[in-house]
Amino acid sequence: GYVPLEAFLSGKPVLTTDDAGGPLEFVRDGETGFVVPPRADALGAAMRVAWKADAALSEMGERGRLRAASLTWDAAISALLDAAGISGR
Repeated sequence: GYVPLEAFLSGKPVLTTDDAGGPLEFVRDGETGFVVPPRADALGAAMRVAWKADAALSEMGERGRLRAASLTWDAAISALLDAAGISGR
């Protein structure tokens, strides 16, 4: 799951497959990148779309960058404490 975050922090969208696991927690199809079936034709089709869509790729990369920038240790700890029912920190 770290590779998509590194890409996002560089302002780059991510192409991943719908069986990828960790990356799917961050990559949203059409929003921060592309999520496609794990088939060569689907990957190729997404790359063809990406090749022709500079402006859309820039927008996806920026949305990814904003998403990754919002992930902090303080936010992660707060979410874990909230999930555990511990508040006041």
